[in-house]
Amino acid sequence: MDYATGQIRNILPNDFDEEANLELGTGNIVPVKEGDVFNLGGITLKIVEVPGHTTGSIDLIYEEENWLYAGDAMGSFLWLFC
Repeated sequence: MDYATGQIRNILPNDFDEEANLELGTGNIVPVKEGDVFNLGGITLKIVEVPGHTTGSIDLIYEEENWLYAGDAMGSFLWLFC
């Protein structure tokens, strides 16, 4: 989102093919979205979308311990106020 104008922009190329992109890597790539939950045998991770940082960014909530795993969107220099 362009915060100056409020306009949401798509930064992907017009010819971007999501299905073809998912098949490029090794292993089982699974697209995730807000609210998806992964049970890892006693550890539950819930997906939280954080699109304000960069398009497609997510955080993971470790539900049993109420921990948030954040990517590069947080650091000791960043203060968030509600």
